[in-house]
Amino acid sequence: MKQRTVVMVVAALVVTAVGASVYVWRRGAGETEERAVPISSVTRGKDDATLVVRYVAGTGGCGSPLGVTAEESVTSVRLVARVRFVRGVCPLVGRAAQAEVRLASPLAGRTVIDGSTSRRLAVELSPANPPNA
Repeated sequence: MKQRTVVMVVAALVVTAVGASVYVWRRGAGETEERAVPISSVTRGKDDATLVVRYVAGTGGCGSPLGVTAEESVTSVRLVARVRFVRGVCPLVGRAAQAEVRLASPLAGRTVIDGSTSRRLAVELSPANPPNA
C-alpha cells in the first residue's frame, strides 16, 4: 500500500512539473519584452540640466536596464525608465539601477513626471551639488 502511494505522489509531481513547463513555454518563456518601470527617485546632478534617476530593474538574467529617456516641454520633463525583461518565471526581487539624464535645457522649475505612472516626482538636491553651484 505504501509503495502505491509513493508511485501516485511521484506521478502527480511529474504531471504538475510537465504542466507548469508547458504553461511557461506557451506564455513565451525565454522571449524578452521591453517595459517602462516606475522611477524611485530623482536627484539633481552636477548642474540644473543633469538629473540622476533611480529605478528598480529586474534581477540578474530576468531584467536588464536599458536606460532613461526624457521628453521635454516648456513646463515639464517626462522621464521614462525602460527595462528588458525575460518572459517566464523570475524572482520578485529587483536590483537598483541608476542613469544620468542630460536635459536639453536647465530644469528651471519645470515639473518632473514619471512616464510609467504619470506621477509627479520631486527632484532632490544632491548634498554634493547644492543649488546655484
